[in-house]
Order: sequence, then C-alpha cells, then structure tokens
Amino acid sequence: MDQKHYSAFLSILLVLCYFTSQPVQAQSKLTYVADGSVPIQSFSVRTINPNTTVTVKFPDGIVAEAVSDNDYRLTKFAHRIKDVPAPWTIEITVEGIASFASQQTGITKVDLTGCKEIKRLTLPYQNLESINLSGLEEMEELYLHGNTKLKALDVTDLTELKILNISNTEGLIPEGLNRCTALNYLYAYNSSLSNPDLSALTELQVLDLTNTKTSSIDLSKNTKLQSVELTDNLLTDANLSTLKDLIKLNINGNKLQHIDLSQNAKLVELNVSNNQLQTLNIVLDSLTSLDCGANRLPISQLPMRGNLSTYIYWPQKDFMVAQQVEVGKPLDLSQEAEATGVAQSKKKTDFFVYDSEGNMLSEGDNYTCTNGIFTFSKAFDKALRIKIKTAAFPKLKDKAALYSTYFKVVSPTTGVSSPTTAKDPYFSTTPGHLTIVLTDKSASVRIYQLNGKCTTKTTIEPNSPLSVALPQGVYLVLIGNKSFKVIIP
Repeated sequence: MDQKHYSAFLSILLVLCYFTSQPVQAQSKLTYVADGSVPIQSFSVRTINPNTTVTVKFPDGIVAEAVSDNDYRLTKFAHRIKDVPAPWTIEITVEGIASFASQQTGITKVDLTGCKEIKRLTLPYQNLESINLSGLEEMEELYLHGNTKLKALDVTDLTELKILNISNTEGLIPEGLNRCTALNYLYAYNSSLSNPDLSALTELQVLDLTNTKTSSIDLSKNTKLQSVELTDNLLTDANLSTLKDLIKLNINGNKLQHIDLSQNAKLVELNVSNNQLQTLNIVLDSLTSLDCGANRLPISQLPMRGNLSTYIYWPQKDFMVAQQVEVGKPLDLSQEAEATGVAQSKKKTDFFVYDSEGNMLSEGDNYTCTNGIFTFSKAFDKALRIKIKTAAFPKLKDKAALYSTYFKVVSPTTGVSSPTTAKDPYFSTTPGHLTIVLTDKSASVRIYQLNGKCTTKTTIEPNSPLSVALPQGVYLVLIGNKSFKVIIP
C-alpha cells in the first residue's frame, strides 16, 4: 500500500474508532398523560449525548423530531392539540434521556419505567395524581412543587437525589425521605412536611420548611446547613448551636421567647421578627441584615448596629416586667438606663410612667427613679406601665413607642409600712435578670445553677439593690444562711 492510500486508510480508521468509542445508549421511552386543560403541550428534553434525535408522537398523529445541540444537549417542543378528545397520551423516545421538564401543561400521569437513567425531572404545577419513581437510582433532581392533587410520593429508591422540591403540595408527605442521604437542598414550604425527622440527611445545605405547622425541629445532625427557612410555624424553641456554617436564617412568625445564636458566627442574614422574644443572643461579626421587630425586646436586648446595613428593630411589643410591685420595693430597669444602639455612643434613657387611662404620673410625687430603678411611694388602683425613650433607638417613638407590660403597685403584704424594717430579702425577676434587695443588714450572696456551679459570689448591702444578669432557668440563691429558689423567665 502506497503512502497516499495508507494515509487515507488511517484517517478512515481513526473516524471509525472515534464513533465506536462513544457510549451506546439504549432506546429510552417516556410517556405522559395530559388532561386536555392546556391545549399547547410544551416541554424540553435533555439528552445524555449531544447530536441525539428526540422523537415525539402526539395524539393527533403528528410526529415531531429534534436533534439536541452540542452545548446543552437540549431539545424543545411545543404543539397545539385540537380536535382530539382528552386525555392525551404523548410518547417521547430517545437514546438516553438526562432530563425532562414541563410546567403547567395539565399532566396527570407520567411513565418513567423506560428511562431509568434520567437524572432530573421537572414537573411543577401539574395535575399529577400519582407518580412511580421506583428504580430511578440515578435521579439527582426532582421538582414537583405545586402539584396539589399529589397525595403520595415514594422516594425510597432515590439514593442519589440532591435536590427535592415539594413546596405548595398540601397533604403530601414523602415516604422514604430518610433514604435520600445525598440530599443537599430540600424545599417544602407550604407543604404538609411538619416536624420531619431529618437526622439522616447529613448533607443538607439548604432547608425551607416555611408554613408547615412545624412545632419542633431537631437539626443537630444537619451540620452542613447554610440556609434555613422556618418562617410562619409554631416553634417555641430552636436549638441551632451545631450549625456552625449557617449563613441565612429566617425564623420569623413563630412563638419563640428566647433564642441563642451565639454559636452561629457566620450568620449574614437573620430574621427573627414576629415572635415573643424577650432575649436575643447573637454574634454580630458577619451579620449584615437583621430584622428583630415585633418581639418583646427591651433596649438592653437590642444589639448595636455594628456592620448591619439593614437593621429593623421596630416596632416592639410591650416588654415584660413583674406583674406586681409592692410600695417601697424596687422595680429594677437599670439595664435599660442607657444603650448605644444605632448611635455613635451610649445614650441615656428617659423613663415615663403612665396609668391604664393614659395619664402620666409625676416623678417625685408618685415614684422615684434612680438609674432605672423605680420605687413607688403609694399603691394605685389602676395598672401602670413604663414608656422608654432613647436616642440610641430613635425609631421607637410615636406609634412605635416602647412600653413595658402593665403592672400593679400594691401595699406591702406584710403590713409593715416602712421597707427599712423588712426582714426578708426582696427578689425581682425580669427576662435574663435578677434583682435582690436587703433592707435589714449586709449579707453574703451566692447564686448556683442546679448542676452545682456557682455563678455569682458577692456581698449585698442594705437598701443597695444587687442586679445580676442570668440566663433563663432555675437557680438556688444563698443569702447568709438562708436558701431561696428563683426562676428567671
């Protein structure tokens, strides 16, 4: 063979080798049924290999073909069906199907038994009544949001699933979700996935359970979570301390009274509004957006602005104080006496006392206030409350003014008119805070947690209130040789 013919032969051989080296895909078939509510049937098919022919048979006898492109291996179809009674059956055949997508085309059934290799199925806002996903072990993405007629979904075989969207599907609770251990993204807002057990889904990065009537959630095993949406639920407690990589948290619209996010130093966006929060423990290092409005946070619990570009702290519901105060005994709001807030430096707080009819009491005649510690000189028939005003939080004014809850000022129950003759210590508790007053003589004070750890050891002088910041819980207080149990709300 001469050189010229040998070169030509070699070129042909190389071409043949190239084509035979391409993976050979078996013929795949996907069939779906539409109810006829949408006359134009539109969908896209992505093939496994480029330059692959996709054939579609429509119920009116039309056969359409398209060849997938090189870049995205994608084909698109749209065909108006008329003069054919519903339901309609559409058959799609192709050598290797990677994904199928169709939205709002009235699909009621889909047969995937002939395309076990499919990796992504996108059927949002259809009329699906059932779907068989058995054997689809290569499925990685499943989008079924908006299928309100779908009441059963078995994802047991989808062990490679990475994205699942079942949002807006009331009444649907997926079976076998704990087998989807590769899942990274779970979207289930406005669904019936309430109080789910997600402990097996350790690869989760994004979770959305907005408006699912969730009252309890354990995310201690989901340590890779970066975004959590728990808005508009029934949560009274949330322990997120293990979520060290958490960047975004929306937990607004619940029933939380306290939340501790001191371990979530990477938080950038936080919304805890519309709860019943009395304390807020957060790290400001990375936070740029905070909405903590519509809670019961006094100014001592509102953080400084720091690096926040968005900071919504108003309005606040009435913050909690003791329901009853005795004449001559202190009501301690010393923690609210000054704050920095959104100002450049600490600002003093102005206090005002009003009765339930809106009349302002006169300081000096009805009460005294020294650095936020109130002492009332007489009892009042009407309930009272305290208004706070400070330049540290200028938005807390007018209709958004910050008030305490109402409280009653009553005569001493001991019948002793002068507080200086009282023998027993006086305790005042507010969220995260304890005040102790002795009126007889100085004494040693030790405060213990129930585990035996001593948190405070000091001496208290007569008529000099001792104020101590304490987390919510039960404590044993030793004053001299007497012991008292105190509950911090």
